Amino acid sequence: MLPFLLMGVAMLCSSSSAAGAAYFMFFKSDQSSGGAEGPYRKEVGVDYVESDDIFDMTGQGENACFNECDKQDRCVGVVFTADKNTCWGKQSLVNRTSNPDRITYIKN
Repeated sequence: MLPFLLMGVAMLCSSSSAAGAAYFMFFKSDQSSGGAEGPYRKEVGVDYVESDDIFDMTGQGENACFNECDKQDRCVGVVFTADKNTCWGKQSLVNRTSNPDRITYIKN
């Protein structure tokens, strides 16, 4: 694993992963306080199908999706379309599938 610091955001990168996905440590930006809250692990090109969706949003922005997940104790992660226009909050993460149009953020 190689640690990186990019624009004040710490990330861990690993080249070895199941299904060829990339892993990153992602800290969601809190624009109101300028800090960071709740670390998420990022999986690029990964979707979790047949997982229990607890919410979905379209066109409300990335932070709205993270904030909704942070509000709900049962939310374990958020799956976005690659353009981050749509997201689904997940209550469980099962049936990990490769999908180039998805980015998954998993709460640590």
